[in-house]
Formats: sequence, structure tokens, C-alpha cells
Amino acid sequence: MRFTMVVAVCATALANAPLSAQTVSKTAGPSDFQLQLRNLKQTDDKTLIFDLFIVRTGKNVPIEIATFQAGIEYNKEILNGAEVKADMVTIVPGSSELSDSLKPKMINASLPGLIRLAGRPAPRKTGGTVLPDGEKGLRICTIKFSNSVPFAAGVSPELKFTTNAFVKNSYASRLGIFGDKKIIQLDILPGKNAVCNEHIQLNPTK
Repeated sequence: MRFTMVVAVCATALANAPLSAQTVSKTAGPSDFQLQLRNLKQTDDKTLIFDLFIVRTGKNVPIEIATFQAGIEYNKEILNGAEVKADMVTIVPGSSELSDSLKPKMINASLPGLIRLAGRPAPRKTGGTVLPDGEKGLRICTIKFSNSVPFAAGVSPELKFTTNAFVKNSYASRLGIFGDKKIIQLDILPGKNAVCNEHIQLNPTK
């Protein structure tokens, strides 16, 4: 009887404990990170470079990246009639801040209006990349887009991520994180947790 009363008192005390005294932890979801296309810059009349970043936005929510791939759509009008080639896009060497096992190695632009950044096999748990706190985030890589002729004057590239859902003739963006027992695929929601807030005109006319 005495033991039962002690247990009941302890349970009541825990239930009424202030939230600040309890550990806040959960499995990461779509609102706990953001993919960003940043630092769009035209280096000459045929070349555009930009960065892919991932930022942790959730507090007290650890995120260890297990897998990542990206589909990036662009405005085909910027090509100015140039032939679409797989090697129009390249990864700038040494630009990725991910762990060695996750650094992207393959990219192509063989489909008009679409850049495909391939993923890599998942490493063992603790062999992924842990996202740090702060707005800076981690640079996934820098991409160089080289056209064979000058970009169309006054046209915006209109870069945007694809969703993680299957879409015919597209390439899904996907982020897998390590859970307790398995890799969890998080939703990629263009315009919400996958954004490009920079808009430039290529070869602007005076």
C-alpha cells in the first residue's frame, strides 16, 4: 500500500513539472530544416554559379544526414537556343562541407530545365553529417552552370527545388536522416522548406 502511494505521488509530480525542467526532444520533421539556393552570381556572359545550403531550423532536434539528392529546375529560356548537354553543370571541387561519405560527386543537366544532383549510399550511423545550430548551415556544394552561348539577356534563371514526391520526367529532391533504428525520409516542400530567395537577371540590358 505504501509503495503504491509513493508511485502515485511521483507520477503526479512529474506530470505537473514545468516544461523548462523537462528534456525537449523529437524526431525531426519538415519544419526542422530548410534547403536553400544561395549566392547566385554570373561570372561571365555564359557562366552562372550558385550554392546549395541546408540549415537546421528546429531547436533541440538533432539531425544527422544519411542521404541527400536534389532536383533543381531552371528556366529553359536562359539557354538562348543553346544545346542541352549533361556536362553543362559541374560541382566546384572542394566546395562541399558535408562529411566525406556524403560529398556529392555526380551531377548532370541532360534533361531540359532540370539539374540532377545524385545522392550517394548511406554510411553507417554516426558516419553521416550532423547539422549545426545557426542560420549559416552547411554548404552541400557549389554548382557551376556553363552555357555554350551567352545567356539570354534580361532573363531570370528562376531556380527552384523539386519535391520529394515522384513526378514523371523530373528528379525528386530527397533528404534521409538517421532515426533510432532506420533512415527516415523527410518531406521536401518547395517554397516552404526548400527555397531560393535570390532572383537575378542574366546579362541585364542597360
